[in-house]
Amino acid sequence: MVKEKKHPQDLSRLVKDLALNVGAIDVGIVTTETLEGGPPSTDLSYVLDDVKSGVVIQLEDGSLKAVSPEEAREYLAKMSPAPMRKFFPQGCSRG
Repeated sequence: MVKEKKHPQDLSRLVKDLALNVGAIDVGIVTTETLEGGPPSTDLSYVLDDVKSGVVIQLEDGSLKAVSPEEAREYLAKMSPAPMRKFFPQGCSRG
């Protein structure tokens, strides 16, 4: 049996629906083009060298209370991916 190839729009909808169904407030798909010219924190190649797009998930205020302010600062400054490993043990970035 041959699997039908999914269109990018179908995959985007699937990812968005999944995130919304597990509690995200909003979800968006970004590309390297839409982030071009942004601050260094928008460099998707930090996670994967050949990345072309990424998923942005808005969580409810306070949903990351398990992360201390120091851990959040280190993560957002790209000093350490360790704080997010609490939520993504399979890995979501280099480090």
